[in-house]
Amino acid sequence: MKMHISKERFRHFMMEDPDGPSEVGSVPSSDILNLFVARGTSEPSNPAQRGESLAFGTLIQLLRRREGLTSDVLAKLVEIDVTELLEIERNVSFAVKPRTVHQLAKHFRLPQKQLMYLAGVTISEDRRLYEEAVKFAARSENLSSLNEQELRSLNDFVQFLSQHDED
Repeated sequence: MKMHISKERFRHFMMEDPDGPSEVGSVPSSDILNLFVARGTSEPSNPAQRGESLAFGTLIQLLRRREGLTSDVLAKLVEIDVTELLEIERNVSFAVKPRTVHQLAKHFRLPQKQLMYLAGVTISEDRRLYEEAVKFAARSENLSSLNEQELRSLNDFVQFLSQHDED
């Protein structure tokens, strides 16, 4: 999996959080931004239009529900704001912070690289990961408790993420 930050993501961090970890000040030129996308790859689509983003929010919500946690409790456990967690679960266009993905991956014991891709933080040319993410999102419904199919789908997808390593 190629770990490159997209131009949009980089620009978002520069505009929204100028005092953040990069502390570069103004938004750099497009020549500089081009360094953050792998050569020979197309620029990633808007996360709001990608099945991966929907899969990420659904995955986090179902994992939380499987553990019987409220949003408030999970947010405290992973040391993020509860409003950020709610945005992740409900808003596919929400720009998730890499630190948040790291905290969630650590808590749920999932591979960080795959979660970074699902969250729209990185790009990947892995078609199988994309297809599995879309399939997972399509099979999951927003119910108060996990039904048998959702639980099976969640467990299968978590197993796939844990065992999948891009060639």
